[in-house]
Amino acid sequence: MLWLYLHLPSLLLDHHQSHDAPVALSTGSPPVIQQPDEQARQTGVRAGQSMATARALCPQLALVPFSDARQAELLEQLATALYQLASPLALWPPDGLLIRADRLRHLYPQPEDLATVLTQYLSQHGLNGHMATGTSPRMARLLARHGSAVCTDDPETMHHALRRLPVTATDWPARVRQRLTRMGLQHLEDLLACCPAELTTRLGPELYDDLQRILGRSGDPVQEFHPRAAFHQSLTLTRETRSTDHLKAPLSHLLEALETFLRQRQCRCDRLSLTLHHPDRAPTSLALETSQGETRAEAFLELALLRLAATCLPDDVNALSLATERTVALDATESHDLFDSGESRQQARETLLYRLRARLGRDSIQSPGRTPDPRPERCAHWQPARQRGTSTPPRSGPARPFWLQQPPQPLQRPPIRWLNGPERIQGGWWDGDYVRRDYYIALLDNGQRAWLFRNRQDQWFIHGWFG
Repeated sequence: MLWLYLHLPSLLLDHHQSHDAPVALSTGSPPVIQQPDEQARQTGVRAGQSMATARALCPQLALVPFSDARQAELLEQLATALYQLASPLALWPPDGLLIRADRLRHLYPQPEDLATVLTQYLSQHGLNGHMATGTSPRMARLLARHGSAVCTDDPETMHHALRRLPVTATDWPARVRQRLTRMGLQHLEDLLACCPAELTTRLGPELYDDLQRILGRSGDPVQEFHPRAAFHQSLTLTRETRSTDHLKAPLSHLLEALETFLRQRQCRCDRLSLTLHHPDRAPTSLALETSQGETRAEAFLELALLRLAATCLPDDVNALSLATERTVALDATESHDLFDSGESRQQARETLLYRLRARLGRDSIQSPGRTPDPRPERCAHWQPARQRGTSTPPRSGPARPFWLQQPPQPLQRPPIRWLNGPERIQGGWWDGDYVRRDYYIALLDNGQRAWLFRNRQDQWFIHGWFG
């Protein structure tokens, strides 16, 4: 078997990397510098320094508290993104991914090919990583974590690099490593030269068994990673802000990850939940809806920016979360004309509808609807604009005008031609506003088509106009 281990020594720091200001991770109580980035190191900031010292050396330093949960979340996000490039793979918390390289020979004939693809991905996303191969998971991990850039399928080369590692490169307890050093065993080759019975007697069977797993002579179970069915990612901002312009870049980063997620699963999303987290207040949740489901990050970003522009944030934002609420599988039979010029008229209408909702609010867009009341002035009402996939059954019966005259206006001159009628409309006995009218469609002398009625007193009124 051949394994490739990807070591990410600064995953959380790389995630918060900023070109505007130096960044450092802090830990402990009282907090001290755990890991500075290159900009911070150039100003003299070092691991182990107090906050006061680091601030004195670099006043513009942005400090991010280290979080094990956030580190684990980022590791899973990276594994999800790499799943389409190199699977099967496994998580190795807190800072590593293990890839079964021998199962990828149909894609990458040589381990160097796989390493090149991974290096390109890390470079594009601003991540630092070290890779190495091994005949066992633990061998690959030790070589990568110690900086031995061995990416080969030659067992002898990998075992030679392993034997040259110091015993301090292992994950064994500090007391064990110190005891090995006092015994004069500086490198793993010194350890391998010892009698197995002597090692077992002096250091216990656990050390010997672990050494066998490193050499690949003993089984080392690996739990394969599978991406989650739903998308949910968070991003912590380096600096708090409530400016939409400053939120655009981190939001774009999340939406690009969403686009990758959707394309991997051959699906689209028509409903998203965007959560903006505040330092001292409850988070602000925004619902984003698309007209027919989307996969493109730029389409989601346009809706999100419209929604943010219409939202008054109660406080600065220090983190963003994005989650899919509903996804729809892409229709394999869906096709487009070769000379398709873009959206259909119906699609354009739906896109406009959802953009207006994002800008003005969900309940601000309404469309006319009907009630069972036969009285024309009472049968129409306003209702929320219809969503995609819903429709109002077509109305049967006599024609109705689009424009009602409220109140009805007396007819001044007789029509020049009668086009339709009469139609008797009566009702309202149940609420005390009883009407009984005979309606006609007629052409007036000015060329307009009018909807006329005659009441019980034989008076004529114009109640509506036809287009």
